[in-house]
Amino acid sequence: EIQINEVKMSQAVILKAEKRTSLGSRNTAKARAAGKMPAVVYGHKKQELAVCVNAHELNQALKHHHRLFDLDFGDSKETVMVKEVQYNFLGDSIIHMDFARVDIHEKVHVHVEVALKGTAKGTNEGGVLEQRINDLELECEAMSIPEVIKVNVSELGIGQILTAGEVELPAGSKLITDPTTPVAAVVVVVDKEESDVAEGTAEPEVIGRVADEEGQE
Repeated sequence: EIQINEVKMSQAVILKAEKRTSLGSRNTAKARAAGKMPAVVYGHKKQELAVCVNAHELNQALKHHHRLFDLDFGDSKETVMVKEVQYNFLGDSIIHMDFARVDIHEKVHVHVEVALKGTAKGTNEGGVLEQRINDLELECEAMSIPEVIKVNVSELGIGQILTAGEVELPAGSKLITDPTTPVAAVVVVVDKEESDVAEGTAEPEVIGRVADEEGQE
């Protein structure tokens, strides 16, 4: 084994929510100014619902990789998962959310972040650790969505590749990502100029080439 995996499971986060009765861009802007995040809830053959949640609480939950929520409307609750996040034109602020209704035992497809841990032994031998993908697509129960999968790469040597199929997943999770997909690798980076000189392929400088080319235009 060249990796030890640590998986932290996501728990449903309770978010106080309210139903939106006044729609339109003006009312949406007012909601954002009041610290609320506009969102829609859909799925399970029920009517689409326009809602607002506390923007700060939502952002904090997303930073901790939570994606399963219990929306508390006071007189009722909806269990949902994040389906789509819409950002502003700068890409640095969330402006809208799509939530899909789920049952906690329902099988869902999710993308879970992969975080590499440790110092690959190959980096002490002149290699460079490369992370090839940032997440894995899994199928699992909604109540068992991992927050993040941490993979210890300390035993990864030069020339070794860790594939998606080698990553140990939590019980009940199924890998959807192609198992042959490289997740991390330790490679040797060779300076191109040094490589060209070593192979005798360095291209000699041709004085006047630019001038000649310009003269041909």
